[in-house]
Amino acid sequence: MTQNTIESILNNLSGTAIYVIRQDDHRILYFNDRVKEVTPDARIGSVCHELWAGTCANCPLPGLEGKEQHSTINYNDPFGEVVDISASKMMWEDKIPAVLISVTPHILTETERKAEERRDYLAAAALKVYGLIISVDLCRNTYEIIGCDESNWFPEGEYGCYDDLLEQGIRSTHPSYSSALRETFGRQNVLKAFENGKRELQLDFRQKDEDGTYHWMNTLLLRVGSAAEKGKAILMLSQVDSRKRLEQEWEAFNAGVTTLFGECMLLNLGDGTYTTAKFDNSFPEFPVQGDFESQNIEYCNALIHPDDREMFRKAFSLESIRESVAAGEKVIVRELRRLAPDGIYRWTEMIGVLVISAAVEEKTVVLTFRDVDDIRKEEERKRAALLDALNLAEQANNAKSDFLSRMSHDIRTPMNAIIGMASIAEANIHDIVRTEDCIHKIQASANFLLALINDILDMSKIESGKMTINREPFDLCALLRELEAIIDAQAREKRQQFSVLMPEHMEAEYYGDSLRLNQILMNLLSNAVKYTPDGGKITLRVNEERKKGKKSVMRFEVEDNGIGMSEEFLEHIYEPFKQDGSKEGKRQEGTGLGLSITRNLVHLMGGSISISSEQGKGSCFMVELPFVQEEGNWPEASSENKRTDEPEKTKGGFEGKRLLIVEDNPLNLEIAEILFGMEGFDIETEEDGASAVRCFLNSPEGYYDMILMDVRMPVMDGLEATKAIRKLKRPDAATIPILAMTANAFTEDVKATREAGMNSHLAKPLEMEIVLREIRKFI
Repeated sequence: MTQNTIESILNNLSGTAIYVIRQDDHRILYFNDRVKEVTPDARIGSVCHELWAGTCANCPLPGLEGKEQHSTINYNDPFGEVVDISASKMMWEDKIPAVLISVTPHILTETERKAEERRDYLAAAALKVYGLIISVDLCRNTYEIIGCDESNWFPEGEYGCYDDLLEQGIRSTHPSYSSALRETFGRQNVLKAFENGKRELQLDFRQKDEDGTYHWMNTLLLRVGSAAEKGKAILMLSQVDSRKRLEQEWEAFNAGVTTLFGECMLLNLGDGTYTTAKFDNSFPEFPVQGDFESQNIEYCNALIHPDDREMFRKAFSLESIRESVAAGEKVIVRELRRLAPDGIYRWTEMIGVLVISAAVEEKTVVLTFRDVDDIRKEEERKRAALLDALNLAEQANNAKSDFLSRMSHDIRTPMNAIIGMASIAEANIHDIVRTEDCIHKIQASANFLLALINDILDMSKIESGKMTINREPFDLCALLRELEAIIDAQAREKRQQFSVLMPEHMEAEYYGDSLRLNQILMNLLSNAVKYTPDGGKITLRVNEERKKGKKSVMRFEVEDNGIGMSEEFLEHIYEPFKQDGSKEGKRQEGTGLGLSITRNLVHLMGGSISISSEQGKGSCFMVELPFVQEEGNWPEASSENKRTDEPEKTKGGFEGKRLLIVEDNPLNLEIAEILFGMEGFDIETEEDGASAVRCFLNSPEGYYDMILMDVRMPVMDGLEATKAIRKLKRPDAATIPILAMTANAFTEDVKATREAGMNSHLAKPLEMEIVLREIRKFI
């Protein structure tokens, strides 16, 4: 038979790949058209193991040796199917020793078909735990991947040399574990371990994934096959980042694949029968195998929550499962409530996984159950917390919008009055009466605007958690006297009767935050004056409610016989910007923040506040605050502080007194010069702290009677300048009154000025009546 005839016959072998290689160097002498279909890169003269890299493990040549013919089976590429590979010695062209290799589709025997089916089932079930399953033959130094979920580390080839596979794994292993991996799974070491009777080898190590992150891997090598097949094993790898999960999965696999779930059963969709692979013994009355549909109905009625039974039937009846599979669904998952042995319904996740084998016509569904009651409850808790957070965020957003709307209105109202009155005064500059009226209204609007700004800043600090409460000694009697003087002046304008009632014997010194106490009482008393008609009565009562050692709870009551409040408004009285709409049908003057600030301050100081009010009859606010008493020899307060008929002198009387004003803002400096000059002071000025220190140092002793010091200034601020003056080696450096005159008006600002050595704190904008009263304490 001629060479052409041979090649023609070989090319017409349908579905069979034929190629001829030299025996000495394995170079290809010939291949038919079928080889061209599966390997387009094939060329005459190519070396076979270079062309089909990785297939040598299943090549029949290594087993040919002295035999004339040898066959093997290949399960994978490059042919894409299970094939029989046969090698036969021959003389090519009657002169070249060669080997003819034929590759034909493999026809499974019944034994092979069942083995293949079992392998598919095992791989599908085992992949629930192990992401990568590899069959290895240690004697032949080969491996073949039989299952992989593609989410874990994946070898470069689906089959090949076992030693190369191990080296590839070692390269991606953390250096701390590479030696242990080589020693545990080195081929000779494994064979020796198997010879010594070991059936399995296991190792935990850290391995790097594609993005460079190390994960814990659980690797298990199980010996399989008969005693004669001593080198065959299954290598399984699983990514486990938790030791608990590692132990659970190892225990599950060691006990068998079916222990992966609390319950596991196999449903044959063809004949409708089931076999229970594992049951948790909670429901022993159900048989381990039988007709699925009848047992499923009984199971549903006995154990599934009544509200979930319809869902269970729609998802897991035999007919429904068959319909889902026919529609292409591979996984069916439902969460439902199932009766537990303790009589309580618990949330359970029921999963149906379709397992398909190409070797059989049936399709099998694996049904598993997992208790998710704790997970479901945690999700519901988080969902409720999220809804609460969303509601709070919505409320905060609405409050923010409402705040901006109100602030826009409340700020623009006094600003409109200031600008409008300034324009009217400018247009009527020669009309003294008209101009004075405009100036008074400008001052009133400016004071309202200042109060609004202060309230907003206080609310902002309280809500941000930056409001601090000080604990310093203070004279409660003196605080009440100063408070009385201020409120008394306001009450006189409305011909109201104001009185302060205190115990005849009360400790003089307390430890606490006198500034915040003053703010609380001032807010309550100012409201009482505002909402009490002309000729009304306002009373502040102070009592020691409880005492234990040096700890006391003081009770402050502010009572008036004013217009009172409605029951509806009392429910919202402490909300920002709330005002009683029933009061004479118009919005009352004020920021609407005072009571909200007052309550927050009381709570920050560890106290409580309550109110009783009746519309048309008046209101009474009751505040209880804890203080610590310290013994002192200060004068006791009278039972009722009475007003003097002669008002305190607040204007003029400073002629001949020299005042050093330190202020860097030219406009503020001009205002201060005019205002204090009107009071009779001789005034000198400096623009920064360093200049003020030099000026004082170069002046004669006793030259200045007082220094008014701004805080924020260039070169040297007021705090540093005060410290520098106090350190000077001259007698008057320690005694000269230095008063802070600054827009820094928070409690910590007041504290900072005192710590720097300043005697008092005057907040901008200056209210001259208060400023002069403070100056008279030192001059």
